Amino acid sequence: MPLPHWRRKGMPSPNSTISETGSHDSTTAGLSSVIGFLDATKDLVPLDVAKGVLSTLSSILTIVKNTLQNKDDFSELISRCHKIARSIKRATYGRSEGDIDPNFAEALDELKSFVSRIEDTVKKKEQHKLRYRFMTASVDRESIANWKEQLDSFLQIWDHELIMRIDMKIHSSEGMPKAGTDMESGERDHEPPPGPPPMFFGRDDLVRDAVESLSHQHVVLVGPGGIGKSTIAKAILNEDSIIAKFHDRRFFVRFDNIDASQITFDTFIRRIADVLGVKSARLSAIKTHLAASD
Repeated sequence: MPLPHWRRKGMPSPNSTISETGSHDSTTAGLSSVIGFLDATKDLVPLDVAKGVLSTLSSILTIVKNTLQNKDDFSELISRCHKIARSIKRATYGRSEGDIDPNFAEALDELKSFVSRIEDTVKKKEQHKLRYRFMTASVDRESIANWKEQLDSFLQIWDHELIMRIDMKIHSSEGMPKAGTDMESGERDHEPPPGPPPMFFGRDDLVRDAVESLSHQHVVLVGPGGIGKSTIAKAILNEDSIIAKFHDRRFFVRFDNIDASQITFDTFIRRIADVLGVKSARLSAIKTHLAASD
């Protein structure tokens, strides 16, 4: 006997129920994984403020996992929490408080205040849920999106911090003594640069400014993952004026195919050496090779 019309209306199909359940389970598993990573990283970083940030993020995600109904809406925020933890570990691991760049330390303090406000919001939702047992608890998507954008701005600061650390390490290594034959360069074919991006529009001004700047200074593209930095770099590499000036002295070194937490100074140098075709993965060998011409 068919169900009355009023009961059938709005009922999900079996397929949609399975799909939603699968997505929900995946989000819950992701929450558990990131919470575990936050808690483990907290024990590794040396700074109290960094520990506080990671502890607060873990608290937020735990409430989302155990209390809030719209867990799936938090998927991008979950990934930002994971990136924040990796960036904090990368920037602070093995360093004393006095070694931390003041701008980065200030950003950590600001982040601690920001995530504490998020924690206050989700805790209120949790308390409301506990007080009124039959009520659901959720956070509106607009607030979640705003939180994600704010976390992205902190990630930009930390990308800059990583670049500065690598730059300082390179300058501190400039006095390395030159070795013998193991520092010879050009013994292997170098990796050709990638071609232009197949679809590229709306960034012509940025590419033009970068090309003009490259005539007298370095250019750094900084920002969170996924906003198109690599695409812009490929477009710059394939600009007519760049090809005419540098010919086969154009190189593209990839790091986006390995986890950011695995990028050490040695990995950084090895990747450059491989792309240049330099036999020895030593900074002095790379500098000798690059100094041969523009």
